[in-house]
Amino acid sequence: MSDDVKEIRIRSTWAGLSRESPLVTELLLTPAEDGFSMTGSNSRAGDTTNLKRTVVPAEHVSELIAALELSPQPVLKLADLGISDSEIQEQIDGAVGRYEELKESSESAFALQDYRDSLRAEATLAMALTEGFRSFHTDDYPGVRIEAMFDDGSTLVVGSNSQQFLMLPWQRGEEKTYSASIAIALMKILPDGATNRERLQGPIREWGLRELVSSSMYDELSRLKSEAQAAPALRALESAFEVRNARAQDAVPAIELGPVLFAKLRLPSGVPNLWMFVRLPLNHGVLVDPEGDLNRIRGAMSVVQASPGMVALMKSHPKEDFAVNDGFGFHWLSERAKDQFVAQMAELGRFPELASSPELMRSAVLVTSGPDPDEWIVLPDGRAIHWKRFTDEPASEGTMRCDMTPVGEEEEDLWEKKPNLCFGQLVPEP
Repeated sequence: MSDDVKEIRIRSTWAGLSRESPLVTELLLTPAEDGFSMTGSNSRAGDTTNLKRTVVPAEHVSELIAALELSPQPVLKLADLGISDSEIQEQIDGAVGRYEELKESSESAFALQDYRDSLRAEATLAMALTEGFRSFHTDDYPGVRIEAMFDDGSTLVVGSNSQQFLMLPWQRGEEKTYSASIAIALMKILPDGATNRERLQGPIREWGLRELVSSSMYDELSRLKSEAQAAPALRALESAFEVRNARAQDAVPAIELGPVLFAKLRLPSGVPNLWMFVRLPLNHGVLVDPEGDLNRIRGAMSVVQASPGMVALMKSHPKEDFAVNDGFGFHWLSERAKDQFVAQMAELGRFPELASSPELMRSAVLVTSGPDPDEWIVLPDGRAIHWKRFTDEPASEGTMRCDMTPVGEEEEDLWEKKPNLCFGQLVPEP
């Protein structure tokens, strides 16, 4: 299988809080008489060291190519964790034990036990743990990109930015795979000291298993807690929306936050990858303003779904989620953000009517997508405008470097570094 490989380029990176950051390993593999010649470099904080040429056996390259070409594996194989079922079940019991308050009523206790028992079945457990790989924490930004080029001119590119065990899942185009084969094959090729090499080794460590189990169970345990604490609020939301990731939270006096319900909502007949993230005040498990909350959420979602260009864009990226945030988080359309959008469009020389017709912004909605988010503004007249993207790419004709979208209504200007690229481009209608 390695006979038709022209070259393989591997780039492995890490960025985070460290004096050595960023860490970069770059490798080039080319065919040689005795296998594949590998050259490259390691970089720490910009200080680059060239690596000595080594020879990689042809069978290791064949194993890597075979792993890259495998059909996607949508669900984790429990055996790939390298530990016993009893170790996993012990962690599950620990996670359940942190929700002791659910045992205060017989109904909640029964639901909790039923959910816990379901995770004794191998297939159900595998599905749950697969969901757990989506968790994310700050100050840890690994990345691996593998590009294989073949004699016929074709290429195969697979990569991962996952912080999780074996850097699962791996991505090939829009396809994700939870197969351990890529990590196993890559591990045989990366030299000692290569960036992220330690992430490709099993078995999963105890802290990694604890994090994986906790993440995989979080949504369902939070839902059960929300059912116990805020059933009336949940029923109100479920009357109008498909509800995911519901989570009731008690009052947090330190930040003047009373009891709230967090949830991820979708219109039942709407575009399937458009979601709204809400944080709604509660009063003894009931929404403080149920009619106002539902009308506001439904109105914003309707504005987005009435935009032909935005709907076409979302449908053309069916595996990518598009999000609207309801007045909290890092991406929501505060009055400051509205003013910034109008000003940045004016600086680009676009959409002058935004300044002269303030009603256009009154019901406008901000939509975001992607890990380095793109932001769109959808206007009540149906137009969708690609506002900006968080990126370090330079401005080209018709674009400009611009400030980040402000958070909330604070007066402090925290966005002086211009980490975004502003486009101001109308999303075309189909």
